[in-house]
Amino acid sequence: MRTNVSTWGAVESVTDIARNSFEFGDNAEGALMSTLYPGGVRQTRTDDLFGRDFTDRIVRAGSTA
Repeated sequence: MRTNVSTWGAVESVTDIARNSFEFGDNAEGALMSTLYPGGVRQTRTDDLFGRDFTDRIVRAGSTA
């Protein structure tokens, strides 16, 4: 398993033993805002004004056939 870490310590990506890559995105406060899973599946999150979860969306790019 391989892990990439940002200069301030946040995990940016992980590659598992099967070479599947997972990428993570965060906001200025360090909260997880997006995850890119293998196969082009992306999960995005938004917060409300109080920092609580507001939306959580999962989409898959490309063909759905």
